[in-house]
Amino acid sequence: MKTKLTLLSLSLCGMVSAQNLITNGDFESGSTGFTSQYTANCTSLATWFPYNPVINEKNYCVCDSTGNFTGFAGWQNCKDHTPGSGKKMMVINGSTDANVSIWCEHISGIKPGTNYKFSTYITSIITNNPAKLQFSINGNLLGSAFNATSNTCDWNQFYEIWNSGTATSADICIVNQNTISNGNDFALDDISFIETGLVMPNVFTPNGDGMNETFHPITYKEIDGFNFKIYDRWGRLMYENKDATGAIEPEWNGKMGGDGSDAVAGTYFWVLDYYTVIEAKTLTETLTGTATLIR
Repeated sequence: MKTKLTLLSLSLCGMVSAQNLITNGDFESGSTGFTSQYTANCTSLATWFPYNPVINEKNYCVCDSTGNFTGFAGWQNCKDHTPGSGKKMMVINGSTDANVSIWCEHISGIKPGTNYKFSTYITSIITNNPAKLQFSINGNLLGSAFNATSNTCDWNQFYEIWNSGTATSADICIVNQNTISNGNDFALDDISFIETGLVMPNVFTPNGDGMNETFHPITYKEIDGFNFKIYDRWGRLMYENKDATGAIEPEWNGKMGGDGSDAVAGTYFWVLDYYTVIEAKTLTETLTGTATLIR
């Protein structure tokens, strides 16, 4: 029986950027690309401040500054997480209802058995009673609830890792878990949902033509370190790279580990341990597989 080999080009070898699967995570396109159980309202009027725009409870506004809302005592003039004039964010007056979805999006094309990182930046815009939020995917709460700090205009990132299992799509949400009405005013920005990990080629051709010359992982930016070993079919160690970093990735050039001569064409076995560190959390994984060396 013939085995079909897929040649994965390594012309873009090394680190590549993981694609953010969210349509409008930075809110630069306004109130589009997402849904919410909150009401979009940038111009509501409070009776005790009849001439000053405010955001009522369980309302939000996509705008460039919380300084637009002069009707709330204590609200600080916070700007977008990303520097630049006119950049937008989602400003929210939290409700007292738990598990209400503030922001949601349907993501199609999910890869089964794959890790994804769901993250958002959040800042308080008033010091008292900081927001308490949680991620949700396909109706299930993900990880623990997280709190904004009491420091206003101080953007912090929160994230959780989700494994897709058998899922091929995901309804992802950020939900409210704070049931205290006083305060609980905040902003979200730069929401992302990206695949974490790496891909491995199954063929390489160290023949001097400048294409697919080495065998190595093609990684996304979350990978921080590797331990990489390659063996021939008799179990002899052909290549080893310990403690390689995400910036200097391990790669095998098809040479014998002992004398530097060319390894023969054929199938080789590899073991790759890699880890990711995100805000003091470490995600580790071991992968194994085969690669075909063609000359």
